[in-house]
Order: sequence, then C-alpha cells, then structure tokens
Amino acid sequence: MYDLHLHSDLSYDSKENAENYIKIARKKGNVCIGFAEHYDLDRCLDPHEKEAPALADLKKYPETISLLREKYADVKILKGLELGWSRAALPYYRKIIDENDFDYAILSVHAADGRGDCYFPAYFEGRDRKEAYSEYLGLVAESVTSELDYQIVGHLGYVARYAPYGNKRLVYDEFPYLFDIILKEIIERGKCLELNTSCAGEKFVTDVSIIKRYIELGGRYFSFGSDAHSVEKLGYGYDEAVCFLKENGINFICGFEKKKIIEEKI
Repeated sequence: MYDLHLHSDLSYDSKENAENYIKIARKKGNVCIGFAEHYDLDRCLDPHEKEAPALADLKKYPETISLLREKYADVKILKGLELGWSRAALPYYRKIIDENDFDYAILSVHAADGRGDCYFPAYFEGRDRKEAYSEYLGLVAESVTSELDYQIVGHLGYVARYAPYGNKRLVYDEFPYLFDIILKEIIERGKCLELNTSCAGEKFVTDVSIIKRYIELGGRYFSFGSDAHSVEKLGYGYDEAVCFLKENGINFICGFEKKKIIEEKI
C-alpha cells in the first residue's frame, strides 16, 4: 500500500497523532505512507480571509518524522507538504521547497482570492456551475504551469466535492480545453496525478472521465492519497484504485524519495 496524502495533528484540521498512522500501517505489511501536512499560504495571504488556518510547523514537523523513522525502520515514512495554491504564495513556496528536504509536494487548489475555500458556501454564492467550476480550473491551470517544483497535483476536481448544485460532477467533456491544458502540463513535466479517494458516492475526487483522458494523452504517473485526517481512513479505497489502474493498462503506482519518482509495481 502506498498512501501519500495523510494529515496528522501537525495540520490544523486533524487531531490524529502521526505515530498512530505508523502503528496501523505496520499491521498492513508492506507499506509506504507519506504525510502531506497543510501549508495553506493561499488563505493566509488573502486579505479577504477572516479565519486563515494555522500553518504546519516547519521545525517540529521534520523533527517528528525523523523520530518516527528511527523508531519504525520497518515502515517507509515519507515527508511531504500540501501547498494551497495562490500566485501570491509562489515565492514563499519556492523558498520553502529550496530550503527543506521534503520528499514531495502536493500542489492543491483549495481557494480563490476573495471567495475563500471551495469547502465553504461563500465560494459558490451567486454563481452557477460553469462560473464556479471555470474559476477553479483556471486556477489549477495557473498552478500547474507555474515555476513551482511540485511532484503531485492533488485532488483535481475538489471544487465539486462540496458544490451545492443538483449535478455536482465535474467531467472532462464540460471543460475540455481547460482540462487538456492541465493534463498535458502534468504529463510534459513528468508529474503525478493523484487518485484521491476522499469523496462520497464516487470512486475518486477526480472524475473517471478526466483520469481516462489523462491516460489517453499519455499520462502514466499516478499517486494514491486517501487524504486521511484520522487513522480510520488510512488506505481507504487503495485496492479499488489499484484495480482501476490495472484495468487501464497501468501496472505501477508512484512513491517518492527526495522528489524523485519511484515506480512501485502493483
């Protein structure tokens, strides 16, 4: 099992001790787990944001991972960050990545300036699906084509997860031009598309129509992320994700070591 999107109490929105994930992972056998603690400067730098989240402690976090690696040498423990995209945050993110030895960075779009996080109703107020989804995808396109050294594009389609519309699905055919910009850029840069299973009623946060277009364009790199905020969700949907990849001609999943992709056979 390779689960590279875990949040512990080092992130503002989790109360789970990081060591608890390790204890559960050991019981699952041959595993690699990666923490991707939140560093959401997008919201912190937005002047309209009223309740900016706390950032992961970049001193405590690496120290915690080092101690866990020493204590549990039989589990492969990776150290990542989840970066909430905004153009204003770019220079800070580049500095953080340059000055630290993270194994990978997950680049995620959560929020839009003046609208806040897509998790909250305010993002959608007064807007139809096309307007709300178009802005989100435009920000994803901006993020993946930026000068940031990211390794994974996180939960593409996040905007639909909490959308208030009767038809929430964000599918390829609705925005083919924007999706092709995003997917081609991921492929050309040799980055990973995340199979994120933190959704209700669907296989992945990213609609299958988008994933299949990525494969059709030549995309082969996938990471898996349960986006767990508690140990109960560790590895959630992993077997289904592996089955999906195999059915679509992909026989490996991606891990990382110091930003280098490691292809692990499935």
